[in-house]
Amino acid sequence: MKNLNTPSLHNGVGVRRRRNTLLEILCREMAARGQAADLERMVLRKGQYLYRQGDPIDAVYVVTRGRLQAVTSGADGKEAIAGEYAVGEPVGESQVLAAEQRYASVRAVCASELVKVPKPIFERLAAQSPKVVSHIAVISRRHSRREQLASIQARFFGGALDRVGLRELEAQVRWVHLKRGEILFRQGSADDDLCIVIKGRLLAVFEEEDGSQKIIGEIAPGETVGEMAILTTEPRSATVYALRDSVLARFTKKTVDHFIAKYPQVMTYVSRTVVSRLHKSIRAEPVTRTVTSVAIVPASADVPLTHFASRLTLALSGLVSTLHLSSERLDRLIGIPGIAQTAEDDPYNIRLRAGIDEQEARHRFIVYEADPNVTPWTKRCIRHADQILIVAWAARNPRPGKLERTLTDRAATITAPLQSLVLLHPDGSCLPCGSREWLSVRNIQNHHHLRWDTEADFCRLARFLSGRAIGLVLSGGGARGFAHLGVIRALREAGLPIDMLGGTSMGALIAAQAAMGWDDETMLEINRKSFLETNPVRDYTLPTFSIIKSRKLEHLLKLAHGDVQIEDLWLNYFCISSNLSTAETVLHRTGPVWKAIRASIAIPGMLEPVVEGKDLLVDGSILNNLPGDVMRRLCGG
Repeated sequence: MKNLNTPSLHNGVGVRRRRNTLLEILCREMAARGQAADLERMVLRKGQYLYRQGDPIDAVYVVTRGRLQAVTSGADGKEAIAGEYAVGEPVGESQVLAAEQRYASVRAVCASELVKVPKPIFERLAAQSPKVVSHIAVISRRHSRREQLASIQARFFGGALDRVGLRELEAQVRWVHLKRGEILFRQGSADDDLCIVIKGRLLAVFEEEDGSQKIIGEIAPGETVGEMAILTTEPRSATVYALRDSVLARFTKKTVDHFIAKYPQVMTYVSRTVVSRLHKSIRAEPVTRTVTSVAIVPASADVPLTHFASRLTLALSGLVSTLHLSSERLDRLIGIPGIAQTAEDDPYNIRLRAGIDEQEARHRFIVYEADPNVTPWTKRCIRHADQILIVAWAARNPRPGKLERTLTDRAATITAPLQSLVLLHPDGSCLPCGSREWLSVRNIQNHHHLRWDTEADFCRLARFLSGRAIGLVLSGGGARGFAHLGVIRALREAGLPIDMLGGTSMGALIAAQAAMGWDDETMLEINRKSFLETNPVRDYTLPTFSIIKSRKLEHLLKLAHGDVQIEDLWLNYFCISSNLSTAETVLHRTGPVWKAIRASIAIPGMLEPVVEGKDLLVDGSILNNLPGDVMRRLCGG
């Protein structure tokens, strides 16, 4: 090893094959700033490792002679080629910007020489010089694509590609970059290319003749899209959208056929993908949107957003690996004040993007805390979000503020992030009210009431976001439905949380009482008085429409539930009734609780039907006595 000072390198010693290499640019920038530093020259023998996967990052290296190779080791110990570095190229430049450990090992393919640039010097220059950052961006993009191709060959070729095969693959690939909402394929188009998702996520949608859209499924990183066209040469069976900003490797059918002939294992992988998706369609599994990141947006300036995000992150961390990112936290994480506010077209965006990508790869869930106003960081939070949480104090003005309107007032498209409303309450001393005013002016998929003094409510929200919410569905059954009281009591005593309730007929009645937050003794006492002491079913009349008048029952329901609306219950709730006019089930998620229950328990011939416009609503058990399918769709757990 030999030390070289900056001026000598700037004069060209050690870099004889190329001009304007990163090393030369570094030296010029250091000289221009009067930063004297010793750069260390290193010599590697053939097969000698520069560093190994998992080593701490302490420097960036520039190849001045020879060639190096990056390899990754899988869980089975097998190595896969991740890329190569030629003369004049930096080694480990993207990792030193964002990562804490080396994600690949690097060794010399032949006798090689390098110059070592210590991490502090490199970081200081990267922070001060846009020229250095721009040059790094170009090289990092090239390296990143090679590494991405290496990940493809490890998955599709079983690591069988050698250096020549990788170069052949690189020559045939066409890189596709999609922004959220952009279309990759259109249903009915005749192209037959195969794409592999490298980064981001796609959504496959079937478009009906009436213009409606049906979600078929999501395509995650490492999965293929378009394989059916390769096998059948038929037109595209669905339209494919980008759910997140995505990067794909695209290959023509001719290229795929060539590699299948040369590497039969490619066909094995493609066939397994087709069969797996076919099995899902046969089982008719409900498609739910994957949520791995959530952006938290305040509805007003007095929302304690940082405290809320911290408590939510703590609750999520008990379920999955979770990271809370705000602009200040990200600045500290990367080590550059203000970098979180970097715009998309800024040269330093490469460092910010690399830092976020690193954290998303390391954590199952990211909580993005937006700024209290519209900033580059706030816009980035929305762009990265699978779901937006609008957080508000329930007692405040329900009209959307300027920040919320700027970020969420967009056309409701199938690829737009889901939106949920979180209404905060100081405590649980009284039932929520006025939720309809909040919901009527927003395009909200779900809403949640959270008591600020109750940690269990934050845990409930965490289960909804992570897809682990627990829903309880209670069936109809007349007097036997009182057994539901014992079921709820047993679940509570066992410490099993109930996040959402739904039911039909008698199950709708009991579920609503639990959703209102009544304890076991209250539920038991009210039902005893209502059905044993009063007995509303002994209110007979001439059997024109029914045997029982129903006025006594309606009075008891109003007495027990008052003017409480379904959307104002502490727990999310629904019930089912049957529409005699259309022979369809009716889902009740809004409106007076008493009226929804009244429709759900209206046994035909025994109780009068509920008139809703031109429709007659009767007992939900006629069409769906145990609506577990509805709960699965709404709860997502």
